[in-house]
Amino acid sequence: MLEADLRTYLEQHLPHYMVPTQIVELDELPLTPNKKVDAKALPEPLTSGSAAGPAVAPRDELERSVASVWSEVLGQEDIGAKDHFFRLGGNSFHLVRVVARLRDVHGVALSSRAFFERPTVEALAAQIREALHAAEASR
Repeated sequence: MLEADLRTYLEQHLPHYMVPTQIVELDELPLTPNKKVDAKALPEPLTSGSAAGPAVAPRDELERSVASVWSEVLGQEDIGAKDHFFRLGGNSFHLVRVVARLRDVHGVALSSRAFFERPTVEALAAQIREALHAAEASR
């Protein structure tokens, strides 16, 4: 089964917090002499947060701003427009910091739910853009 197919299956059948952030294919699991999984012998997963396909640089100032905040909070460089927050290692503590930072920078209060529904740079930037337009229209 391809990683993308497995991830799609898991996302359809598990709550979002139970879907693994990284999937590594192994021919077999390393075992201890007692026939238990030897966690210390497992390979390090590759660090890729891309939602799908090749890396795409942030395309506008808003996407660059979101990527910059993620970079600051996650301690990673070169975050792209299609990178997935949770696959980059983000967790609920990081999320709170990102939401607060984006509120400070853009004046938009994002809900955690919106963040879970739009976990890529481009999708979150679109959410912020929509909120900014709605605020402008209500003035």
